[in-house]
Amino acid sequence: MGQKETPENIEKAGVKTLVKNIGGFWYANLAGVGRKKGLPDLTVLIKGVVIQVEVKSPTGTQSPEQAEFQRIWEYCGGKYVCGTAGDFCEYLQKIGLIKTK
Repeated sequence: MGQKETPENIEKAGVKTLVKNIGGFWYANLAGVGRKKGLPDLTVLIKGVVIQVEVKSPTGTQSPEQAEFQRIWEYCGGKYVCGTAGDFCEYLQKIGLIKTK
């Protein structure tokens, strides 16, 4: 049984495809018992850089717990992006992990 084709799942598929195509690695931070509230959807590793990714549809917004996780993660020096697959691509360009044409 596959995932429903929701706007957010379509964006997640785009992020996963991009990561795969540029030689990166990702894993899903699945929901469940004992899971920290606010943990992002994906952990991504590209060229030695770990990025926490909270994938949203174009109309999606962060929960307060997600915003708090981002604040703590970035305070500790981590990289974090929240948004669509397009936002993720722009972020990778901004931090120099992929080049623009």
